[in-house]
Amino acid sequence: MTKLKDKLGFNLFYWDRHFSEALDLMQQKGVKYARLYWDFQSYEIKDDALAWHWRDDAIKQVVDRGMIPVLPFSAGEITGERTWVDETRSYFTVDEIAKFKKFITQIVERYKQYNIIYEAWNEATGFFWVWSWHDAQNDPTVIRSYMNMNRYIAQQVKKIAPDSWFCDLSSVYYPNVHEPFGNNKLAKVIEELKKDVKQTDYISFHPYPLQSINNGMPETLIRDGKIDDLDIPLMYTELGYPLEKSWQGEWNVAQSADKLVRLLLISDAIGIDAMIPYTLRTGQDYSLANSRNKQLELNYIGQAVFDLLDELGDHTFVRQIDTGSHVDFSDDLYVLEYYKGAQLKIAYWTPKETIRQQITWQDYRPELVFETKVKFLNYSDLAKK
Repeated sequence: MTKLKDKLGFNLFYWDRHFSEALDLMQQKGVKYARLYWDFQSYEIKDDALAWHWRDDAIKQVVDRGMIPVLPFSAGEITGERTWVDETRSYFTVDEIAKFKKFITQIVERYKQYNIIYEAWNEATGFFWVWSWHDAQNDPTVIRSYMNMNRYIAQQVKKIAPDSWFCDLSSVYYPNVHEPFGNNKLAKVIEELKKDVKQTDYISFHPYPLQSINNGMPETLIRDGKIDDLDIPLMYTELGYPLEKSWQGEWNVAQSADKLVRLLLISDAIGIDAMIPYTLRTGQDYSLANSRNKQLELNYIGQAVFDLLDELGDHTFVRQIDTGSHVDFSDDLYVLEYYKGAQLKIAYWTPKETIRQQITWQDYRPELVFETKVKFLNYSDLAKK
């Protein structure tokens, strides 16, 4: 059983002026993972040489604070002007693919003394391998091309740095997400994934629940967030809701904060090994912090996540308590029990309208007011009444 804080981390960008401050804040809260922007840069590809100065410093800062670096591979910076390359079934040339593989080997070799989670090519199931997400999820030749790259990463990790881990897939969608009125987006991708998982320690997904599907409810991950017939731990290496409006949907900050907290709790409850919200970088649609007076300051959504860490970070999930009111994911009442030593606590909410209902918890039957914002109740407080 794992404490909530030992499952959490944050996405970070080294070039953000508050990179070190963000790491300090994460260290104070005791979270475990720092997922780093690790794209191959255009000048590195042109010069056929990696820029070690910033990569070394980024790794050192994370490791020195006792956290585990999570390193996804990508070349997202150069994809905007790309066209289809038939030989590679991507928008990268044969020469670029060869350079990427060389760079990957060099990185694993350079940092082999550290325990690192090396992640698959970032969001190849979306727009970071080909421009067409439909081809990325349905064309068998495209799927095989980026899965072959992922298998190359796995081989290098296992050969060079056996004390590190390989995390496969890094999908922009989660396992069973469906188009509105359509088919499972990732069925063909997961079918290809299953052909070779012998070197895979984790599989990662990026749950950004779409507003077009159940209003972006995080609770649907109970049904859709896992691969039922594959016994490999899952990580959510990106997840989140926007500050206002994005490709994902449009909510106000209070709604996004409520949904993100619920998403983290649901992920914990269904047994996800790591949840890494996007992002503690400032100045983005998904930023959890702002730059204020040249200092890092949590925004409303970021504060909600850190409040959750204050409330439950040292606690471990026990079970979901049956409220006897199951209708469907959108109407349920959710009660999750946590413990810390001999202390018990529940987190409770409902995805829809406010409702008052009595539940049975241990020897008590408290009447609770369920809202979309997560609330908490200590068992010891019931004993005092």
